[in-house]
Amino acid sequence: NSLVVWLFGMYGISQSLGVSIAPGLSPDWLYPRIVWGGLWGFLFLLPVLNNRLWAQTFVLSLFPTMIQLFLVFPYQTPHGVAGLGLGTLTPL
Repeated sequence: NSLVVWLFGMYGISQSLGVSIAPGLSPDWLYPRIVWGGLWGFLFLLPVLNNRLWAQTFVLSLFPTMIQLFLVFPYQTPHGVAGLGLGTLTPL
């Protein structure tokens, strides 16, 4: 995800869609995303233990998304709820 965000910013795809995310690829930017991505990734191992894999994986994927949109963006960045300060397509 982080590499795709970086590539989209580097090639101007984000800006052409009206989203102002264009990070530089540096260890300071990448490290927290790798750590938190790994921690949230453990949630995706839970459905493997059950037979309703697709439905549970979809539901579990909503948790990190909601945390990012409704806790991280409004309280830890100046971009507001759902990161709409970066552009209207940011939640996608």
